[in-house]
Amino acid sequence: MTTICHIDCETKSGVDITNGVDAYVRDPDYGLLIGTYAFDDGPVRIWEPWDGEPIPADLVEAARDPAVLFSAHNARFERLTINQELSIPLERWRCTMAQAYSHALPGALDSLCRILGLDDDKAKKADGKALIRKFCTPEFADPREHPADWVDFLDYAAQDVEAMRECRRRMPNVNYPKLQSELEAWFLDQRINDRGFAVDVQMAKVAMCRLAVEKETLNKVISDVSGGLITKGTQGERIKDYLNMICGIAVPDMQKDTLERLLDSGDVTGDALTLLNIRRDLSRSSTSKYERLVNSQVDGRIHGAAQFCGAGRTGRWAGRIFQPLNLPRPKLKADAVLAEVEALKRNEPPMLYGSEHDRCADGLRSAIVAGPGKKLVVADWSSIEGRLNAWLAKEQWVLDAYAAGRDMYIETYKKSFGITEDFAKSDPRRQKGKCMDLAYGYEGGAGASVTAAKTYGLDLEEWSEGALEVASPKVYEGAEWMWDWAVDNGQTHGLDKQIFLGLQCSKIAWRDSRPQTVQMWRDLRDAMFAALKSHGQVFRVARCQMMCTGSVLALKLPTGRMLLYANPRISRVKQLNDDGEPAEGADAKTRTAVTCMSPHGGRQVLYGGKVDENICQALGREILVGSMPRVEAAGYEIVLHVYDEIAAEVPEDSPLDHKHLEKLICEPHKWGPDIPLAAEGFTTRRYKKD
Repeated sequence: MTTICHIDCETKSGVDITNGVDAYVRDPDYGLLIGTYAFDDGPVRIWEPWDGEPIPADLVEAARDPAVLFSAHNARFERLTINQELSIPLERWRCTMAQAYSHALPGALDSLCRILGLDDDKAKKADGKALIRKFCTPEFADPREHPADWVDFLDYAAQDVEAMRECRRRMPNVNYPKLQSELEAWFLDQRINDRGFAVDVQMAKVAMCRLAVEKETLNKVISDVSGGLITKGTQGERIKDYLNMICGIAVPDMQKDTLERLLDSGDVTGDALTLLNIRRDLSRSSTSKYERLVNSQVDGRIHGAAQFCGAGRTGRWAGRIFQPLNLPRPKLKADAVLAEVEALKRNEPPMLYGSEHDRCADGLRSAIVAGPGKKLVVADWSSIEGRLNAWLAKEQWVLDAYAAGRDMYIETYKKSFGITEDFAKSDPRRQKGKCMDLAYGYEGGAGASVTAAKTYGLDLEEWSEGALEVASPKVYEGAEWMWDWAVDNGQTHGLDKQIFLGLQCSKIAWRDSRPQTVQMWRDLRDAMFAALKSHGQVFRVARCQMMCTGSVLALKLPTGRMLLYANPRISRVKQLNDDGEPAEGADAKTRTAVTCMSPHGGRQVLYGGKVDENICQALGREILVGSMPRVEAAGYEIVLHVYDEIAAEVPEDSPLDHKHLEKLICEPHKWGPDIPLAAEGFTTRRYKKD
């Protein structure tokens, strides 16, 4: 019979834990202060190694007993701390944080306790942070000198075990750890995080120095321009007030999107332009990312940078520490970026960039390298979400085009506007087709068009004019109706009428070309309403199964994994625009919709396109998870994966390369053997964005 040992460690270190547990435990000041544990529903026991207390005999015996599983919240921390005293194989660990994330629950233990409604005697104590600061961070208070606080800290540590044990009991377990494939995926995730990826520390240090010099220069410029009213580019409120009052430019906030929109408008000149450019540069995360890279690396590698199931309800990974899943998209081509990186390493100024911040932002990806004697083999699935969306909807002409290897963005434009002749990849219409696929695949509209155009550098006016030229009278009539509706409901997105009409023509033409996809959105919407009105009844939709049971709307993927929507109900919500977003303004009309609790509190509106997006991203993750063991078995050591991309290390003289990896990850899966997969890759010493 299996026994569960719930365990938690309190430790001290001179390294901030945000730099990762690997750097944390390598610090000379690291030490294990308290170990708290409980077997099954038994009493919580306390071990105090800080004063030399030996490891309890029952804990030693449990570590030796293969019938005992060890459960912790964020188990990698306990694995790397308690395993310095005990040797517990990875396969005997379970993680309540992974369990929470895999069921669309918050990962932080205090938030999880609140969501699950734990009683005060079971929940994580709120005053623990102050005690952690006192005993676990420099100056490291001596427990003997603070006996009352130490007793409180022991109580806090014991309460953590109570909290995670109760959370484990209350959480669903249909995915992790009950689903064997998910448990195996977590084991592999832990091995990949333990392995880590190599980084160019020397490059990062040079970048930090050059960014610091440019920051000082830019701060002096901003002070001179503002007459000393602003002394730092990070003083967002001062910059906003200066622009509003002195320059006469209304700036609602200093958010990245707001700045980009103002800079792209061409309406800002002179001192205001200088201020906005400096603010944009100095508010970037590039500097902090290079600092984190240097501070978190252990022997030239970053460990623990991927959080299993951390990206909401889809089950995809989230980035941690260096955040490799959230690196900026380079403005220049890969070869140009790599040339600039080499110049940076020689401590030379930028050749092709206007600022050091621009160059260092584009070069962040290239800070990831192959380890000594290794090469990086990288491959990613091509248009994986587009392929999955067509497969779910059974949109046959799209599946046929993918299977035949035709350029889908060209095919999209041709099919949408009834164009019969082929055109080259260099034709501007291809880029419009690309933006159409990305904007409209999940029931998006004007707002999604604006986002796609900005992401891929497509001029909105040019896109709209082109669509208006080739749109049929029926499509144009639909766009006119949408304009009237948008005006009545405050949903024009601030767009000029002609631009709005052109984007709507693109949207309507795209939807007309994909009737099965549009029908799937309706089917998903109808299935949600039906499931909420018929608890326990299973509805088959989009190759999935949907059912409402208890306080959860469950959607079972073809692989068996569940997407869970907590506390679903039919609500009156503000009228949604064609991007699924609520209308603005007090007078906005309302409509009936299904809502659910978001993974971090609050309520989220569900519509067909949003659930479609969840399914596609979740299935993309399933393809990744299904391929990773095969990749490892072939001799590739995975060091990094980014949604639809795998990067692995192999010896420099190995015959393994990206061509082989491409074929490997495109082998069919049992649950979807007819999905037309394709992949592209490269072999390199330095990571890049091709």
